[in-house]
Amino acid sequence: QRLQNPLLNKTEVPTQTASNVLASFVAAGGAIGIGSPRASLEANFALRRMVGAERFFSGMEERQERVVAAMLEILRAGPARTPSLAEIEGADAALVLGEDLTNTAPRMALSLRLMVRQEEFRIAAKLRIPSWLDNSVREASQGARSPLFVATPAATRLDDVAARLFRGAPEEIARLGYGVARALDPSAPDVPELSESTAFLAGFIAEALREAERPVIIAGPSLGSESVVRAAAAVAHALAAAGKAPLLAFTAPECNTLGLAMMSAPSLTKAFEAGAATVIVLENDLYRRAPAPAVDAFLGAAKHVVALDYLNNGTTRKAELVLPAGSFAESDGTYISSEGRAQRYFQVMPPAGELKESWRWLGIETLDQAIEELIDAMPHFAPIRDAAPGADYRIAQAKIARAPFRYSGRTAETANISVNEPRPPADPDSPLSFTMEGAAVELPPPLIPFFWSPGWNSHQQAMNRFQEEVAGVLKGGVPGVRMIEPGTDRNGQGKPPAPFAPRAGEWRIVPLYHIFGSEELSAQALALSGMAPAPYVALHPEDAAQLGVRAGDSVSVADARLPVKLLPELPRGVAGLPSGIGPLVSPLPAWSRITP
Repeated sequence: QRLQNPLLNKTEVPTQTASNVLASFVAAGGAIGIGSPRASLEANFALRRMVGAERFFSGMEERQERVVAAMLEILRAGPARTPSLAEIEGADAALVLGEDLTNTAPRMALSLRLMVRQEEFRIAAKLRIPSWLDNSVREASQGARSPLFVATPAATRLDDVAARLFRGAPEEIARLGYGVARALDPSAPDVPELSESTAFLAGFIAEALREAERPVIIAGPSLGSESVVRAAAAVAHALAAAGKAPLLAFTAPECNTLGLAMMSAPSLTKAFEAGAATVIVLENDLYRRAPAPAVDAFLGAAKHVVALDYLNNGTTRKAELVLPAGSFAESDGTYISSEGRAQRYFQVMPPAGELKESWRWLGIETLDQAIEELIDAMPHFAPIRDAAPGADYRIAQAKIARAPFRYSGRTAETANISVNEPRPPADPDSPLSFTMEGAAVELPPPLIPFFWSPGWNSHQQAMNRFQEEVAGVLKGGVPGVRMIEPGTDRNGQGKPPAPFAPRAGEWRIVPLYHIFGSEELSAQALALSGMAPAPYVALHPEDAAQLGVRAGDSVSVADARLPVKLLPELPRGVAGLPSGIGPLVSPLPAWSRITP
């Protein structure tokens, strides 16, 4: 599926020809650009620069774009600070609203597994048992855990370490969050018609969060519910009103979701309404963002379609001009993580053949130029300049070696072809060189290409030499730069939604995520896609009985025929569909009929 050469009407053409054709399409006028949350800030900006700010669209579907915009608004308004993964590990109570973290943010899920052990470490510290003496810590604590509360529509792999679980539709999860906020702070929004059992659980959670020193609230856009993320904000505000310093973490579905949101571009739906002579799509398969008929109509109405990507997909197959982009391992750029931290990444290997970074295809010559022009156009991105040193950074007039000394045997790799050592490729966009020659000690953290030190047998051991202390931060600080710090505005908490009410003949559709299969790029890898589940529709056993079907029987839902999977924990009136798997890869409807 890898794209390696420019294609014009499915025929390979030279790079210069492809560039000239792109320029002619843009010069003719009427071009719009569709960005991507998996493309770098620089690539998205280069497309925006090419087509004009008013003709650039985010590439996120409207529901997701609305939820992510609410997340960004909340993080900027405050009062809670968004934590790093290490800070989540150090929390002593956590409430998760709506996110199946093991499948949507697995590294954050690991942080929560470490978080629940904080009570163990507290008990051990009182007994003067060092935290690294694991067996003794576990024996002394006798299974004590810091409280973790998980509210999701279906079971998660964190349930085994949770103090309490809540199952409900997205509306009920949001109402639980608002109930917790109300129990913490009487001035928080009232939650009408809150059931007695939910109110009791909300009070129990509120008390645990109030007693904690470092409580963390986690939510995200997975359920497509703005109410859920605003409920998380309400809990954070209530904790702040109670004198706590809460942490508020939002997951991000793709590597640069938050960075793209900071560009404030309209959604993909608005692009469909705009009309265009030329559509330029950046590292984005639109068929995963919108229903196929809508994408077909949109692309079919354009005179020219241009796609930049590194894998062949539904959108590239519809494009008149396809430009092969370097993947994350073959390009340079900046992402903004879910923490709101701008992080620079550099090539692991130079682009081969006709591959180029997306921003270079789009008319920008160097990474430093892209960064400076981005900052000039949108000054709020100014901190990204400090995410890593520029291309002119040197140590003792030398670039930084990408390769360790063991790479000295590199000529042996191609000895069957030639014993001549080829000249290393040039890299004008970073202070790194594609050799083992150059500076290799006392490097700024964003430029450390590997962990190696004389006398240490492994990278894991050598890493200690690069840290302030064992398991501590790198010498010189955490790589990257934080872009968002909280304010004091309380307007971001919104209002509770109405109670969830099942509909006759229809089901509330919720996406169910799988660590292998739901994510776009991993689904293309044979070794990983084989671990993804087959498509299915999940129903409560009583709902299935109402339809007259059993596990394995097929039903029709959202224009697809799928086998039934029974999930007893799923609420009545709610149906789950695997996100990104099978025929329903585009955003799922909020409600749908299900028929045998």
